[in-house]
Amino acid sequence: MAEQTNVPAARIVLPGALKPVSIVLFVVVIAAVAVFTFTRSGAQTTTTASAAPPPIATPNPHLPGNATAQQVFNGLGHFGLRVTAHTASAGSSDGTIVTRIFATYLGWPLDVTQFNSTQALTNAESWDSGARPDKGDPPVTIAGGNILVIWGPINAGRTPVRLDERQKAGLQPLVSALDALLSPLRTRTTEPVLVTQTAPPVATAAPVPSAAPSVKPAAKASSKPAKSTPKP
Repeated sequence: MAEQTNVPAARIVLPGALKPVSIVLFVVVIAAVAVFTFTRSGAQTTTTASAAPPPIATPNPHLPGNATAQQVFNGLGHFGLRVTAHTASAGSSDGTIVTRIFATYLGWPLDVTQFNSTQALTNAESWDSGARPDKGDPPVTIAGGNILVIWGPINAGRTPVRLDERQKAGLQPLVSALDALLSPLRTRTTEPVLVTQTAPPVATAAPVPSAAPSVKPAAKASSKPAKSTPKP
């Protein structure tokens, strides 16, 4: 009779089975990774968030009221124009001219004249804006407020000298700078220019108002006491 031998049953180990200790360690690692990721994302959000800088106010270059020749000359320099001053002269005490600055711009003389009022300048230079210079006029004449700017040589009785290519390129920057300082402008140039703010239209004569109804003055009260009529 054959002997019967007891063979222990084979132990089945499932692949991927984890022990309780391994499960605990795995959960701890996952939790640590989640906390670290959340902390980093929160820190990055806090770091990148920043308030927008306040806008920088741009000063208005327009000169208020009656400007001075020196203010206009300084303003041309602030706009980057290379204008070189040579001398200046003061007007007479009883005249309409206050100050005149003689300068040079792109090889041509440039004069900045200050009148004592806008009306005084208008009376002295009554030409219409956009008109072309006549014989004996400078190539460029610009009026704004109480300031008159003349650019170019003046030949009495002759046609104004033409601008060369460099001067043509520098004409519009000159007009634009004066427009920002003294607008509205009146321009009289041999070359067309652009003005951002044109002069206001000429005011028409106001209609004559109709005659208002006459009001007669009230009768002056008598100072004598009124006579009383005796009753019967």
